[in-house]
Amino acid sequence: MNLPSLAVTTDDLPRDLADLELAPIALQVDRRLEQLGQLSNRELVIEIAAGTDHDPVPGRCRSLLLELLVRDLHLHAWSLSWCDRGLRLSHDRRELVLGLSPGLRDFIELCDGP
Repeated sequence: MNLPSLAVTTDDLPRDLADLELAPIALQVDRRLEQLGQLSNRELVIEIAAGTDHDPVPGRCRSLLLELLVRDLHLHAWSLSWCDRGLRLSHDRRELVLGLSPGLRDFIELCDGP
């Protein structure tokens, strides 16, 4: 098996203010994911509806959950999107994926499908 090098290169170092803002943004999003991941499906439906003013109906759960996650959060130049592994924070060529709890994954799959 040929694994990539784990050595830090100059490409890995922060290049601008947006790069320096990643850590606080990632920590806030991760904290929100953890809080939401502890809720039951019924509690998630209530939380999403209250936080977005929309009922989480099939086909809209991912987008409404994303809307709830970024509410009152200044992302600076970073953006959030869903990926197979979880929630991707991205800016230019940089990205970081935050994992989802099993409960949150189950809720999304139940609501929106795989």
